[in-house]
Amino acid sequence: MNELLSSCQKKYPLEDYEVVATAVEYYRHQGFQISIDDLGSGYSGLRVWSELVPDYVKIDQYFIREIHKSSIKREFARSIHEISKSLNCAVVAEGIETEEELSVVRSPNTIAVTKPPPSVLISQEIPQAQSLDAGILLNEVLIKNPSLNNDATLADAADLFFKNKQLISIPILHGNKPIGLLMREQILEIFLVQYDRELESDQSVTLFMNNNPIIIEKNNINSEFRKMLLNVAHNECDFIITEQGAYLGVGQVKKLFAQLNEQNIQDAKYSNPLTLLPGNVIIDEWINVLLQTDASFHVAYFDLNYFKPYNDKYGYSRGDQLIIWLGDLLAQHTDKNTDSVGHIGGDDFVVIFQSDDWKLKCEHILKIF
Repeated sequence: MNELLSSCQKKYPLEDYEVVATAVEYYRHQGFQISIDDLGSGYSGLRVWSELVPDYVKIDQYFIREIHKSSIKREFARSIHEISKSLNCAVVAEGIETEEELSVVRSPNTIAVTKPPPSVLISQEIPQAQSLDAGILLNEVLIKNPSLNNDATLADAADLFFKNKQLISIPILHGNKPIGLLMREQILEIFLVQYDRELESDQSVTLFMNNNPIIIEKNNINSEFRKMLLNVAHNECDFIITEQGAYLGVGQVKKLFAQLNEQNIQDAKYSNPLTLLPGNVIIDEWINVLLQTDASFHVAYFDLNYFKPYNDKYGYSRGDQLIIWLGDLLAQHTDKNTDSVGHIGGDDFVVIFQSDDWKLKCEHILKIF
């Protein structure tokens, strides 16, 4: 995939157009294409279109549904198509369900239907979703950096940095246990100034090291990894990795977050775009793992009665809000440590319970609803 498509949705009113336009322009330069979702519904209006100048606009499905029966809807779609041509913007007709609707949308005076560019096509071959494994992630970022003992001098550290141009930090050890971290930038600054170099070169590295580096114990990775993510500062470059207290290597914060972003992108492929809850692929994986391990579990299927009539009466925007609320309700009243909430699609949800009080939780959810 050479380009990314970002969709601006209608959930909240847009108040500061200048800030949003600046953000959109930034992401455009990063390779994103911009789409406005559900034009004509909620807060997705013509001003948003004119201010953001998107690459795509999606006409709300209200204007597409039974468009062959409504001259007003046809005129709306035709007007949007004319505006889009002048702005060099592609139009996406959302929610086509019948041949009659498709026939009107395809007509020359309405919307030109074309295949989406290759940059927005999604592969039909979906690999198995991967669960985040902190141990595997740590192995990806582990670097076997050389270290120095606490009796080393600043001159020793400078020699090591000059010999290894890629070296960002040097762990300082007392025996085999890390006690600090020496940063390349700080040492090179000293050695670029003649008098500083002459005065400081025989000084101990312990006088210049960071005495409180982030240290992660490999054998207790899950808890310490989460702790590090909460406490890491944006200006920190490296952290130290140990095994049973002994120095093992270093990890780069930048590389760590790059790996996390990659994992999040993979996870997002299999999440429902409305609720951001795991979708069918991940739900199937959960169940397969439980079956293979002979674990005890209960599956609860949640479905809204009369949801289609509700949508027809109150509109798709209100229907989406209800679905999001239901997803939040299920997540809030299940145990995050033992239960898993998934969104199959539409108004259909699944909760895989491994907690003993699963029946009470289901009854409590129904009572709140």
